[in-house]
Amino acid sequence: DELICLDYEPSSSGTNMSYGQMVEFVELVHATIGRYPAIYGGHLLREAVKDVTESVLSRCTLWYARYASTPIGKPALWPDWALWQYTDGNNGMEPHSVAGVGFCDRDTFNGTEAELRAAWPL
Repeated sequence: DELICLDYEPSSSGTNMSYGQMVEFVELVHATIGRYPAIYGGHLLREAVKDVTESVLSRCTLWYARYASTPIGKPALWPDWALWQYTDGNNGMEPHSVAGVGFCDRDTFNGTEAELRAAWPL
């Protein structure tokens, strides 16, 4: 029941993961646990797959980071997003905070609570 996710963001300590390394990771996770991981990303992910029309990555759940009023610009490789991070606590639409936590990342699921429970761990 654990959500396995590739966090595809710019590296803070070296070169970014390549598209090929992303595919290799996804295939290794699938071969090891029998299901595909989710892929989390925003602008770097959009750039990495902008010209890709077919890939094993499309079998992964998309957790899309886009701090806007709607999840615009979703990579075409995925038919839709499952999770959308709409704020980092500063940028993006409200709400930006959680009572008792303060300003933080906020996400939403593309469906109902019952659908999320049935699909978990995505």
